[in-house]
Amino acid sequence: MTDPPCVEPEAVELRAALDSGDLTIALQPLVNVRSGEIVRFEALARWTHPSRGAIPPAIFIPVAEASGLITPLTLAVMLRGAGHLKRWRKLLPGANVDVNVSMSSLHDPAFPERVADFLGSLGLEPGWFGFEITESMFMYEPDRTTHAIEAIRNLGCRVSIDDFGCGYSSLGHLASLPVNAVKIDRQFVTPMSTDHRREAIVRATIALGHDLGFEVIAEGVEDTETLEMLRALGCDLAQGYGIARPMTPDAVPAWIGSWTKTVEKIPPDGRRPVLVVDDEPAIVALICDILEQHGFRVTTAANGAEALRAIETQLPYVVLLDMNMPLLDGAGFIDVVRERGLDLPIVVMTAGPSAERWAKDLGANGFLRKPFDMSSVIDVTSRFAIAN
Repeated sequence: MTDPPCVEPEAVELRAALDSGDLTIALQPLVNVRSGEIVRFEALARWTHPSRGAIPPAIFIPVAEASGLITPLTLAVMLRGAGHLKRWRKLLPGANVDVNVSMSSLHDPAFPERVADFLGSLGLEPGWFGFEITESMFMYEPDRTTHAIEAIRNLGCRVSIDDFGCGYSSLGHLASLPVNAVKIDRQFVTPMSTDHRREAIVRATIALGHDLGFEVIAEGVEDTETLEMLRALGCDLAQGYGIARPMTPDAVPAWIGSWTKTVEKIPPDGRRPVLVVDDEPAIVALICDILEQHGFRVTTAANGAEALRAIETQLPYVVLLDMNMPLLDGAGFIDVVRERGLDLPIVVMTAGPSAERWAKDLGANGFLRKPFDMSSVIDVTSRFAIAN
């Protein structure tokens, strides 16, 4: 009699978790960079063991791979995402869910059929789902990978390349990939506001992706400055802790409500209005140029009186205000704004150490010392524009 194959205890427990429905998911949103619209959620597998607690995906995903459970795991993530998606689509009619798919599942000839049977049995629309594959998959059996992707897309599902930029795939492969989107890896996106070379890679990837007809997604967006840079570069979607951390399904509706209130303030073209008030043309031109490059719509005024007329036309997200101007100076402008009861973020600009004093005395929201470097202008403008 042949001994049964030895199965790692973790595999047995993982199978039990799949059978019992103990596997859960976390959701992280992807939003439109220009409009802020919530486009879809990435569903991430989570496993809380009854005695060991939370087991990291880096531990249980390889177990699933080695034990032949990775496709059932993928379908389980889709099932849980679909159950919640029906509720979320009442709030977000166009919302979809993306799941990660492994090389072994992708190269399984039966995988597209299993996905089709899964969708059909539950009456789910294929267009509700997308699959993320890593770029490195194209380094091994690229023809087989291409055929598998085509089969999935023929079902009506999306396919995205995850971690793009890490797999060293050739441009020849990239030009022929039958995918919908590329997701730029976080190692390039997260430091791009302080690393010119990383920013150059992101800029070039966005341009190349668009030229090839791909939707371009940036992952690893952790601050408002990065989001503004991506908007200026024309990136399509963004994902990262600066937008939302992965959350439980129960937390999604509240987050949708909170995020929606934020994006309702974003203009239709996505360019947040900023008012620059200064009587020095050279400074105004310099600030306008850099802020417009970063996706802001800039209005200017040469004194406080002009600025008051400007805010009657459109209330800006933030005012960059010089203190010493003719007709009506910065302090006079702030007095009138406060008298009108306007909740308008104001950043004072003046020379030397007096900038901080002016801000404190006048109750301004921030200050910039002249001469200032442009990174400070971008940072303070982004901070208040997003917060508003």
